[in-house]
Amino acid sequence: MEPWGHFTVSEYEAVHRVVGDLAVHLRIERGALVVGIDAPVGPLTGFGPTREERWAAPGPATSVEVAPALPDRPVVVGVRNPFRLAPGAETRLQVHLPIWAQVHLEDEERTLLAELPSAVLSPTWWGGKTRGELAYWLPAEVEHAEADIATAAPTRAVCVLRIANRSTRVLEVDRLAIRAPQHSLFRTRRGFVTDEARIVYLGEADAAVDVSGAPPAFEPDAPRVQGPRLLLPRGLRALTFAHLRSLELY
Repeated sequence: MEPWGHFTVSEYEAVHRVVGDLAVHLRIERGALVVGIDAPVGPLTGFGPTREERWAAPGPATSVEVAPALPDRPVVVGVRNPFRLAPGAETRLQVHLPIWAQVHLEDEERTLLAELPSAVLSPTWWGGKTRGELAYWLPAEVEHAEADIATAAPTRAVCVLRIANRSTRVLEVDRLAIRAPQHSLFRTRRGFVTDEARIVYLGEADAAVDVSGAPPAFEPDAPRVQGPRLLLPRGLRALTFAHLRSLELY
């Protein structure tokens, strides 16, 4: 069953949606809109099997939307099938990212009631000892695909990365950071797909990152279901690659 959509919650009709490892329960109780979330205990959720929050209900019947979204932090992919990229070479990769679930009131502000991942990811630190950022850790295989885009599972989004090595050294890829908050999410006939990112490796820890903001080429009219949480300046220089043997990155 499709977990996403628009629903009406009332004293006589509760809403229950399951998105991956996440279950959302909505009901009206004594004039309050109760949002309940069942999720596994883990480093990201930080609570037990059930959490509930109460909101003043706008009326006896309340309209809500359960919508897909991309993660709210960068996702560091621990590449299970590491590879090397020679100087001057390019490759096109696909990575499947877990989708977040957002519950919104259907009011003018589209008030966010709750947000949780469909899969629990461990937190990690991306950067050096004195400068970096919080991220999520995702062990995953990457797919080398120059043409077709794989069909995504209902709670996953295919993220396409085009990587070019413009340095004079071999680029060893065993970890890479996907800046999920800067991507847009599109619904296609093959499932959810992000816009494409072009990453140009310049040597050492230096890479230039551009996110297209456009729907995938195979379906240029695909509707955008989420815009970027944060706008990424064109040509942003950002830490994108790291080797597991590096002592400065962990």
